[in-house]
Amino acid sequence: MATETNEDVSSSGFAKILKQKWHTDLRLKAGDSSDIQAISAHKLVLAARSDVFKKMLESEVTKAPSDHETLNISEMRHEELETLVEFMYNDDGSVSSAKLKKHDRSFI
Repeated sequence: MATETNEDVSSSGFAKILKQKWHTDLRLKAGDSSDIQAISAHKLVLAARSDVFKKMLESEVTKAPSDHETLNISEMRHEELETLVEFMYNDDGSVSSAKLKKHDRSFI
């Protein structure tokens, strides 16, 4: 019988809420994305996992709040942004190393 640690539960929990788009409050749009392709995410998770996103979101606070703000990341392609977000929600190594390696230059 396997036991899960708190870390395992939180990691799988974050991945689950991303996949289910549960209570998302932010949409990320890459430079080559249409509005339909926008990636749903959670401000809290992105800010906790990335100082860059934290600063971007802090500057967004001055704007009028809405249920789903859109943050344009024009420097990245959709596939790159999607991989980055997936990585940020998964601490368990479930994002393949090949997928990360394919986009590693975009994350610098």
